Amino acid sequence: TETIAATGCRLSSLRELNVEDLDLDTGEIELSIPKMHAVGQTDLVATRTKMLPGESVRAVRTYVEHERRIPGSGTDEPEPLFTTAYGRVSTGTISRSIQEMMRAAYAGTSDDPTCAVTQADRDGECMQLSPSDIRRYYVNQLIEE
Repeated sequence: TETIAATGCRLSSLRELNVEDLDLDTGEIELSIPKMHAVGQTDLVATRTKMLPGESVRAVRTYVEHERRIPGSGTDEPEPLFTTAYGRVSTGTISRSIQEMMRAAYAGTSDDPTCAVTQADRDGECMQLSPSDIRRYYVNQLIEE
């Protein structure tokens, strides 16, 4: 969630991140540009570089040092940054993790245990946040700057 909010990247770009794409000392992260994106279709630019804010670097560092699983691949493939016990994390797993984090962060704000966040201005209506919602937030922040 921190990485999506700080970079505005798509789930596919987050999933494709490798350990070598992130410099935890400088906070620099290199993200792939999906082929479906107009810039990605040209093959002129395949990546973009962003600087992660300090709190995002701390969150990723904590994950890498304490939670990241290192699958035994035995190949020359790059080492994935976000993993499960079976290897590179799936976009579905990332989406579920975001929903679980939202539910934990907003526990007790709704009578519905499956609801992550409620909208106070809509009589407590359940609001499900998706990775796309987080990306839209990032884009809106850029527009407002």
